[in-house]
Amino acid sequence: MPDITMPKLSDTMEEGKILRWLKQPGQPIEAGEVLVEVETDKADMEIEAEHDGVLEEIRLREGDSGPVGAVIAVIGDGAAPVASDTTTSTSPTQDEPQSAPGSISENPAPEPAEVSAPQAEPEPAHSTPVQTPPPAPPVAQATAANASARATGAAPSVGTTKVSPLARTRAAELGVDPSTLVGTGPGGRVTRKDVEEAHRSKASTAAPAPPTPAVRATPPAPGQAGSGTITVRPPPVREQVPVPPVRVSGDGAVQRIPLTGMRAAIARRMTESKREAPHFYVSTVANMDAAVEMRKGLKAAGGAASGVTYNHLILKACADALRASPEMNSRFVGDAIEILPDINIGMATAVPDGLVVPVIHNADKISLLDVGARARELAEKAKQRNFGGNDLSGATFSVSNLGMYDVEDFVAVINPPQAAILAVGSVAQRPVVRDGELGVSFTVHLTVSCDHRAVDGARAAEFLAEVRARLENPVRLFLEA
Repeated sequence: MPDITMPKLSDTMEEGKILRWLKQPGQPIEAGEVLVEVETDKADMEIEAEHDGVLEEIRLREGDSGPVGAVIAVIGDGAAPVASDTTTSTSPTQDEPQSAPGSISENPAPEPAEVSAPQAEPEPAHSTPVQTPPPAPPVAQATAANASARATGAAPSVGTTKVSPLARTRAAELGVDPSTLVGTGPGGRVTRKDVEEAHRSKASTAAPAPPTPAVRATPPAPGQAGSGTITVRPPPVREQVPVPPVRVSGDGAVQRIPLTGMRAAIARRMTESKREAPHFYVSTVANMDAAVEMRKGLKAAGGAASGVTYNHLILKACADALRASPEMNSRFVGDAIEILPDINIGMATAVPDGLVVPVIHNADKISLLDVGARARELAEKAKQRNFGGNDLSGATFSVSNLGMYDVEDFVAVINPPQAAILAVGSVAQRPVVRDGELGVSFTVHLTVSCDHRAVDGARAAEFLAEVRARLENPVRLFLEA
């Protein structure tokens, strides 16, 4: 029977936490079917089955963590007895009725008065009790809809919705039932944005109205009715990007923010990098006048090439330069330096609670347009925190670009075991000297951080020269693949 082990889903992953089993022991499984959702130090990811068969045993339950390589389940042919210790301690199985408040039950719908719902704010006391029961909440309506569908033989309308792992986590935080939502993601998948919009809509319609602000006005004349204030409607609710909790206290108290798995991984890996790898830095400035003009022409022409950005040019320039300077595409392994055959570019990407580095594999072998398309796809996945199996693994060199923040230049910390990382500043007009004359050109500052155990200064300078040559003559980036 093939064992299912905890996969290494990112270069920094050491252990994973089981979020949810989508199959239970005794159920058949097809290769490629999503089996389990795992939380890593970078993202929540779905693990697919590699073999057809029957899930015979779950060895790591929901909420439990295990190291990379640990056996988490067993797939067999169904001949072996199913393990009795099957499901999880954190949620009911697919075969059990759910009785938690706000969940959708597989049993016939109860009367509205019997459905558990979040407690509302207490109403002011009345002289006569109100006898009319409150309307059924959306969960009860969904339950009734499912019961009606089953009675007529139709498929339930809710409860089978695909929900991304991050959306499910966010829904639990906000008290939103994702099975009642209509997903806007691929295949109708409910995303984090869907959950947050549902929460905002619910808050704007169900929450008590906040006190309305008052604007100072002229007091009413004697004999006139009036309160002396003008009521102003509160501004409409605007969609906002989720932000981390407030970290500053008005009373001056120290705020202690526990480390998330991602921040702990960043702290551990960056400390290891600065402690183990002797960093040195080499900088250059590339003229971007030709690149600016080329992008203007591409935008005017329209088509797929109109979406090419400076970042895409830099990613492709690095990939092609690494092919010309293979010593930079290496790693130090204690008693040797390994020159790596594949050129996989890690793209440092900021997320609200830290940093992820999705990977463009074999970037030297694909076109500039393909590099751009892959970079956009990975950036969107970073927003949703929903990566595939190898999206976060296998990088051999990384690029960290802060140009969009109008940063002129900076140095980056190497992401071990890689030997180098390129820091990219903003593309902007700056004074330059040409043939003894002062002028103005678009330029960009490039700084490569190198592990001196694997790379020497001359090799780093040659690599930067290769990158600069391609950026200053960007037509080459369309020709090399």
